[in-house]
Amino acid sequence: MLEIKNDPAVTDGNLITATGIAPLEFTVEVLKALGVFSPEILEAWYQLYKTHKLEYFYALMRSTE
Repeated sequence: MLEIKNDPAVTDGNLITATGIAPLEFTVEVLKALGVFSPEILEAWYQLYKTHKLEYFYALMRSTE
């Protein structure tokens, strides 16, 4: 049965999809699936681009050391 989700981005196995107005959330799901970054780096990266707050830039730099 088809389950409708109201999330900006959804992952189901190897399928990743998002609304047209959620490119950041889509990118996060793709990067998670690829395992490119640790969860800490990915969260700092996401928060930096979502909020544009300097504190997340510093968190990103700390998490990459």
